[in-house]
Amino acid sequence: NTLPFVDSQSEPRTMTQFPLHTLSTAPAPSRAILAQAMSGERQAPNLLRALAEAPAALSAFQQLQSTFATSSLTPLEQEVVYLSAAKSNACHYCVTQSGMFDESPEAEAASDDIRTERPLPTARLQALRRFTIAVTEQRGWVSDWDIDDFMEAGFNRSQVLEVICGVSLANLSSYVNHVAATPVDGGFYPTALDA
Repeated sequence: NTLPFVDSQSEPRTMTQFPLHTLSTAPAPSRAILAQAMSGERQAPNLLRALAEAPAALSAFQQLQSTFATSSLTPLEQEVVYLSAAKSNACHYCVTQSGMFDESPEAEAASDDIRTERPLPTARLQALRRFTIAVTEQRGWVSDWDIDDFMEAGFNRSQVLEVICGVSLANLSSYVNHVAATPVDGGFYPTALDA
């Protein structure tokens, strides 16, 4: 099956349709991960349902998310990395998410600031955002200045690599959402991406 799709240059193209799997349609190795993602009667997020087509991709996303959550970055900082990279990737789906790593009011406010391109509340978070965007947009080829600016804000070399881990998670999510045209789940941030 194919769906018509308009890319960022507004040129029509045909896009392969990716199913949003359920527990009954997902390949067997994906079912346990989908079941774990469901709470009560709630359906798994559409990203996971799309990823379920490839059990290895679904497992990779889950493992990378869990690993990044154990980094030395605070949950708020993890949220800033993920959403800054997603915004930089122009991911229509990722930027609607809130609370992947931190559900606090501070994280929600920071998420709104990232979505609307407003300054973050602290110099440290702004430096983190700048560095994340540099890593994402320059595909890792950041300058010494980028690293120095990041470290002058109180971060360390280990956290340079942790940001790369978070960008990798956002890239995986963004690329899947671009290819699969993943529909935004109900209950996520309602504003569309201004990419």
